[in-house]
Amino acid sequence: MFYTKCGEHHMNFEANLPILSNVKEKINHWKDIPKNSQPINVIIFGIDTVSRSHAYRSIPKTLKYMTDKMGFSDFLGYHSIVHSTASAFRGFLMGMTEQMVVANCAPKRSTPYDRCPLIWKDFDLKKYITMYVEDGHQTFNWGGQGGFTKKPTDYYIHSLFSVMEDLRTKYFNVGKSSEITDRKAWCTSTETGPEFVLHYTKRFIEKFQNTPLFSFTWLAYPWHDYFYALAAFDDELLKFIHFLNSMKDLIDNSILVFLSDHGDRSSPFQSETIEGFIEKGLPALFIRLPKRLIEKYPEMNLEEVLKENRRKLIAPLDLHHTFLHLLYLEEMKSSNNTVKIFQPVLHDRTSLLVRVDETNTRSCEQLRITPEVCLCGKFTSSNDSSENNSLEC
Repeated sequence: MFYTKCGEHHMNFEANLPILSNVKEKINHWKDIPKNSQPINVIIFGIDTVSRSHAYRSIPKTLKYMTDKMGFSDFLGYHSIVHSTASAFRGFLMGMTEQMVVANCAPKRSTPYDRCPLIWKDFDLKKYITMYVEDGHQTFNWGGQGGFTKKPTDYYIHSLFSVMEDLRTKYFNVGKSSEITDRKAWCTSTETGPEFVLHYTKRFIEKFQNTPLFSFTWLAYPWHDYFYALAAFDDELLKFIHFLNSMKDLIDNSILVFLSDHGDRSSPFQSETIEGFIEKGLPALFIRLPKRLIEKYPEMNLEEVLKENRRKLIAPLDLHHTFLHLLYLEEMKSSNNTVKIFQPVLHDRTSLLVRVDETNTRSCEQLRITPEVCLCGKFTSSNDSSENNSLEC
């Protein structure tokens, strides 16, 4: 990573993608293994503060292309555990709630997350090249959290964003407030922060497309503070989706996941109305399964299963369990005792690669969704007690 400063008003930041020694070992591990024998890539990209409904309002061109042209499945019942980014990350990246994290790996808020079972560690053990990139303060460091003392993935550029804010604050008198007018602190040069992050992700994917990879990209600003700005990002996000779709060999061997953490929590309409309460608890989740995965495991009926699961109550723990399931599919196929390898269904989570609770009795309590945000069984009519307006789960 580096930056250049020209005169008093021009500053440029950049991040490179060097072939690190451990990455070179991974590349050498896979170089003689045919692509159709390599495991499935995982490409996750998300945006802060985007409910499912808000996604349809603000990025319609992107969603239309994803669903109509690429076959993404739209999950209608994806439910946040708590209305916070950190809780969402703990759920789908660790398979844990805050209480579980405190009990097992980070007892204090200031404790670094190095010991926690982040999902990219599992992929790293399987010789995947890993990347985690997030703009701004970063979720694992926000609000006095401990972050990481060691680089968590092969490619990780949090320090760039930290230095960038400090230098722009120093040289350009940009305050550290959360006002939208101060977001120029996140501009890298001619690119905004989100554009920079997507560009870095594209470079990562292009560079390592012939090796199994796990990438997690998160865009926080300006939407964390000003969620209406998402509408201005539709075209830029669509370009990124076009890029993915142009790499046929890659997407035929990659599960693609677009998601968010929760809906808007601050504007009067969103925070003080029933509609706003519902949106806060139902973030966006869109998943596309790769052609090779579907063809390799015809007995799993993956397309039909995903189509059914998109209408079920789903939580971040389910998503984490799905990523783990992907890692063990090949071992399970060749084993006579799959239970010892991996169990797709547990009491509080289910892989989305199998049918979710066919009895339709999933509940917020079962999925560790906190009561204060749970949308199941609420909003019964006060005018007519016989009319059931509750959300079914």
